[in-house]
Amino acid sequence: EGDKKEDDGKGGFKLGQAVAHAIFLDLPEPWLAVPHAAHTIKPDGRVCSYSPCMEQTQRTNAALRKHGFHSLRTVEARLKEYFVDEVEMEAPPTDLPAVLTQESASLEKERCANGGVLPEQVEKMQDANTSGEAKKMN
Repeated sequence: EGDKKEDDGKGGFKLGQAVAHAIFLDLPEPWLAVPHAAHTIKPDGRVCSYSPCMEQTQRTNAALRKHGFHSLRTVEARLKEYFVDEVEMEAPPTDLPAVLTQESASLEKERCANGGVLPEQVEKMQDANTSGEAKKMN
């Protein structure tokens, strides 16, 4: 009997009390799920309901208020269509080496290990820090 109710979308979330941080409702009659949401949501949890009609939103908001929810907000999400033109791109050069040489691979490895800085740049930065520290001592 219990499983049959849950199959029709009106029987609950199969979760315990106050265990969910957030609940998302995308149902034809979301107000029917609000009592279950009130049981399942943690204090200060969030409920989001997707409804295409203002009447659904109004009924859901009324049910949320009735079950102790507060700070209700309604936001309209608008569809924005993008048009993409077909553009001919220049083919990438084919004369590039397919694999890194051993030297460039080890240089790249060092650069990654130094947070994106090349080894000779690290030395310059260290020299600058050393001279800066010396100035502070004088």
